[in-house]
Amino acid sequence: MSFWTNIKSKFNTTEKQDAVTYHIDSLVNDDGKMSVKGWIFSTQMDLKQIQIILSQPQREQVIEVPLTFRKDIVDVFSLSVGTKTAFEFTLAYESADTTDVFLQYAKEAGKERKLLCTLSKQEQCKETWFYPRVGQSYEEDGVEYNVDTISQVGNRLYIRGWIFSHKQSIDKVRLVVNSLHYEDSVGLKLVQRTDVANSHNLSDPYCGFSQEVEFSTNEYACVFLEYTQGEQKNRVFITDVNANTKEAGICIQKRKDYSYNKFVEKFVETYTENICIPQDAFVDLIVPVYNGYEFLEKMFAGIEKTAVPYKLYVVNDCSPDERVLPYLSEYAKSRENVVLLENEENLGFVQSVNRALAQTSHHVVLVNTDVMLPDQWLERLMLPIWNSDEVASTTPFTNSGTICSFPNFCENNHIFMDKSESEIDRYFRMVQPHYVEMPTGVGFCMGMNRKVIDEIGNLDADTFYKGYGEENDWCQRAIRAGYHNVQVENLFVWHKHGGSFLSEDKKRYIERNSAILEKRYPTYKKDVDIYCAMDPNCQVREYVKMRMIQDNVEQFIVVLDHDWGGGAGKYMENRIQSMLDHNTAVMRIVDNADVGLQMVVYYDEYEATFRVDQLEDTCSILTGHQVQQVMINELVAYEHIAQVQQFIIGLKKNFKTEITMLCHDFYPVCPSIYLLNDQQKHCFLPANLEECEKCYHNNTNKMNLEYDSIASWRSIWAEFLSQCDHVITFSENTKSYYEQCYPDIHYEVVPHQVDYIEPVEKIDKTSDLITIGYIGNMMPSKGSEILIRMAELIEEQGLNARIVVIGPNLSTSANEHLLIHGKYSRDELPELMKEYQVDIVFIASIWPETFSYTTEEAIKMGMKVAAFDLGAPAERLKKYDKGIIIPEISAEAALDTLLNNA
Repeated sequence: MSFWTNIKSKFNTTEKQDAVTYHIDSLVNDDGKMSVKGWIFSTQMDLKQIQIILSQPQREQVIEVPLTFRKDIVDVFSLSVGTKTAFEFTLAYESADTTDVFLQYAKEAGKERKLLCTLSKQEQCKETWFYPRVGQSYEEDGVEYNVDTISQVGNRLYIRGWIFSHKQSIDKVRLVVNSLHYEDSVGLKLVQRTDVANSHNLSDPYCGFSQEVEFSTNEYACVFLEYTQGEQKNRVFITDVNANTKEAGICIQKRKDYSYNKFVEKFVETYTENICIPQDAFVDLIVPVYNGYEFLEKMFAGIEKTAVPYKLYVVNDCSPDERVLPYLSEYAKSRENVVLLENEENLGFVQSVNRALAQTSHHVVLVNTDVMLPDQWLERLMLPIWNSDEVASTTPFTNSGTICSFPNFCENNHIFMDKSESEIDRYFRMVQPHYVEMPTGVGFCMGMNRKVIDEIGNLDADTFYKGYGEENDWCQRAIRAGYHNVQVENLFVWHKHGGSFLSEDKKRYIERNSAILEKRYPTYKKDVDIYCAMDPNCQVREYVKMRMIQDNVEQFIVVLDHDWGGGAGKYMENRIQSMLDHNTAVMRIVDNADVGLQMVVYYDEYEATFRVDQLEDTCSILTGHQVQQVMINELVAYEHIAQVQQFIIGLKKNFKTEITMLCHDFYPVCPSIYLLNDQQKHCFLPANLEECEKCYHNNTNKMNLEYDSIASWRSIWAEFLSQCDHVITFSENTKSYYEQCYPDIHYEVVPHQVDYIEPVEKIDKTSDLITIGYIGNMMPSKGSEILIRMAELIEEQGLNARIVVIGPNLSTSANEHLLIHGKYSRDELPELMKEYQVDIVFIASIWPETFSYTTEEAIKMGMKVAAFDLGAPAERLKKYDKGIIIPEISAEAALDTLLNNA
């Protein structure tokens, strides 16, 4: 079926208008999918923006179209080399009204449009959308992508999906909001999606994205997924958004949670618990019992920890444990407000609840037998229902309650730090509740609004007779009726999950009832997924963890670090684990590019993370404790380095502690980090400072731009290093570089320990193909250009050799002689050496690495290893019987040496 009403463009005809030359190669419609291909340029003016405009009587959608290079067009029209002229765009659509499709280009004087075609209205279509359908995968030019979920709530937008290419690595992914006059974007970090990697046979599982953003726009705007391959940017239309502010412009940013101090200020310091119980308050409590004798005494004791009048309905569901009925009977006889109902046969959880519900006339609370309740539990649980007729259900925090779980979200947790429910609850009740709306309540301890029960009915016993999913069904019915379910953030209840169900029974009920829920409520699973991705009460959990760790430890080790991973990250990960093994708490401070300063507190198996506005705010946790040591793992990510140094020195003075500086790179020597000069070659640290100053001003790879000279840079570092109690390097070579700049500092050389790699006993060769192995990220400082040139030389000379990169390709060039394995785990290395039949490992770094884990890993495996005469790798290879030093830093010398020694 075609939906064109007319096509205005002249295909395969070059047209010229106002000094702009353009051509439409093709415009194809295929039942809801439109593709446009062509080219455009001007020799007299700068065409600033190429767009497709989808125009209807009431609104327009603007879709950015990036230009790409077309050599034939450049040659035919004698354009400047590298001029981008070509565009190509594909979109899926549904059209509820006739839609004019324009090609629009922006000039200095304004914008010009050319009508390409008109789409007619589609039958049975209520809205107009131009977008990749959610949940449907697409492929364009070797790039496959899918948007699993796109959801807008107020000024927040949540997107989840995946993207990858078998042909060329995807460098960057961004979310772009674009209107007729404004545009803004935010980066999306690729995360692991093993499901996608397995189903598409990907070596690199980092192909997923999941992000919640906040946006504001004063006019209708389009949302795009933008991805970059090399220098080319491509955009995929995702959805559109309406104006939500009167302030001109567009702003989009990742959701920023409260910093620690602001969270405390907003939700803790200003909160005074004031529970106003209505004069006529009365609650009916329902406890279905099936065995669980060992829980009953503590559960009933907890129920009584309230001043709210209640009636307790205990339903004994024909428990076979002979101790249960006598206990329940005695308990009911001794209390006037307790009613014991006995089932003559086992009816199951849901029918037992409904039997009790039939006798109630007030608000209701369902309580499992395997819970323990703190003081004033009922007051806090029911307050949202007393205050609002629109609240259908209320659920507290617990250790084991899916989306209400603490400390780890959606997990069955052991009780935090082995504390009692009352001890943990003491921290939760410090927090002002904001009653976040949830897709469902959780039935271990759930308040139910009488009004809603009367309107939508009891639990569905016919379907969910044995339990699991019955409260989800009830809560979804409540949502359909216009009510909502909330979490009570200032209440914690202990729950022994699964205490009444056998595990095999539970598995069977989960599978059956989950399928029923999905069929009844098609959006339920999506709503839960979005809630879990947004995790709106994350900060409440993090605050409680942070405070409980703070109150239960005596001392901290403070670490300043980046979160870039690599060898420095692996080193600190191991050090922190060692500290935790010795019962020491750790505060790790990182400067994250996306969210700013973060403090992560570790203790035992636990960790808590919070953003901070400034370094000094971390002292709100440290004050009152000993600081055993301040360790500097990396400062390269921090801004205003002198202020950071003064903060560290302040910690030393205020807490009477020591500073340990770990030299993983050469950042204190030069902000280029790797001692690569403005020509991207190792500078060998000239003795003449004038040479350094010249390079410093020309070098575009500096990680800090605050200082106008290398002399001023080294001056602040000389002062800081003199304040450090320990300055540790990981090789004699690194020490020698530092001594050239800071000769008065005492250095300690402490090499890393690599004890996790097994030796490769034997590699069985099945051919005479020589395989050169490269381990790690393929990037410029690690010698990516050398590797690419070596692959070209192998091709040019017809050599029987190849290069295998065990790691991700962070460069954009590839060659049939350059095989990219992708990401790996360290324990896979010995088997990967065998799988690829590696003859020799090449450490291609063009900077003097301070240690090089990959060098030591290759040595531990017993492989032949070659490197340039630089840094710690060369220092160790000179002492290794299978070590080979390449005399010259060039691809030619490297390839010749490697092939002669393979």
